[in-house]
Amino acid sequence: MPMNFDLLCRLCMTRGKPLLPLFDKHKTFPSKIKTFAPDLKMFVGDNLPTQICVLCAQKVDAFHDFKLQCERSDVTLRQYLKDQNSPAQPVKERNPNRKCISEIPVSSNEEDQGLLVEVQVEEHSLMTDSSDDDQR
Repeated sequence: MPMNFDLLCRLCMTRGKPLLPLFDKHKTFPSKIKTFAPDLKMFVGDNLPTQICVLCAQKVDAFHDFKLQCERSDVTLRQYLKDQNSPAQPVKERNPNRKCISEIPVSSNEEDQGLLVEVQVEEHSLMTDSSDDDQR
C-alpha cells in the first residue's frame, strides 16, 4: 500500500495531526532545521512530504532558539574569560619628529572607562654658531 505523503509530517511521520507547510514563502523551517540537523536534505520538489505537524514546528523553533542561546552564551563566556586573563598593557606610540612617547593603558575592565595618557617630551636646544648666521 503506497504512503500518502499529503497527510504525513515530514519530520516525525505522524498522520492525522494539523499540518503546516514546510516550504512557506519565508522558508524559515528548512533553514532553521539545517542549523541543528545539517545532514537533512530538503528542498521543494524532492517528492517527500511538504508539511510538518504543529508539535514538530514548535520543536524546530525551540531547538533553533536553544542553539542560538548556546552560541551567544559561548561567545559571552569566552569573551569574559579572555578579558579576565588579559591584564592591561600599555600601548606605546613614538613620534620620531617630536621625540615623545605616549603611554595609554589598555584595559578591558568595565569599571575602567577612562584612558590615562602620560606624555614624556625630550627637549633639545639647538645651538647656533654666530658665524653661521653671518654667512646667511
